Amino acid sequence: MDKLTIKQVRDKIKNYNSNPIKFTFGSDDYAIDVEFKPSLSLVEESIFIDRVCSNSFDSEGNYLPEYESLMFTATMLQMMSNFPILKKKSQSKNEILDLETIKQFDDIYHFKNSILSYMENSDIGEDIPKGMSEFINYIDHLEDMVADKIEYIKEQNLRKSKLDELYDEIKTQINKFGNKFDGIDIKQFAEDLHKIAGMIGNVDNKTIVDEIIKLNSKVKKDNIVNIKNVKQ
Repeated sequence: MDKLTIKQVRDKIKNYNSNPIKFTFGSDDYAIDVEFKPSLSLVEESIFIDRVCSNSFDSEGNYLPEYESLMFTATMLQMMSNFPILKKKSQSKNEILDLETIKQFDDIYHFKNSILSYMENSDIGEDIPKGMSEFINYIDHLEDMVADKIEYIKEQNLRKSKLDELYDEIKTQINKFGNKFDGIDIKQFAEDLHKIAGMIGNVDNKTIVDEIIKLNSKVKKDNIVNIKNVKQ
């Protein structure tokens, strides 16, 4: 069996699915034709996902579902199409996306949903333009990746919130015992306890701290072992 060369493979895929995907949104007097890139490069995908996800949370880490779908549409149009993306000046004089206007357009044309539902709304037996089904699957794939990262960020934010609560509880309780806990890295202590709590299930922060306090009140300071130094 002859071995394929890189050049042979590259020659085969050189022109594969490289033509733009033409899509018509709306109907009658409101119809517009938009052209899309069939797909993004790996670097572009990372930028796409990061841009959508980072703008789906506020500065305090609260999830903003009303922005997720809109940012997906805006980023899809901005990075993959010839649709003119409107921008405006921010208070700091920087240019930012005019999301309000993009939303007004999307309320009429339903860009992402129209693409994803194209196959469902096509007549049986209708010829599907070349590359259209692959393009639709790719947009669906991008949406799945964004959803996965959104869930990951939510979990990280929740973990951070619970860890902060545990840290505050530990600090409050330890302060009641003066110098009995001198030398302990409270933040590391909180992280270790948080990991342990995750292994044994949901346990109230105060219960964990109270039990640790009771245990350590019976042990001399010199015998206190830092959890991070214990061999796993």
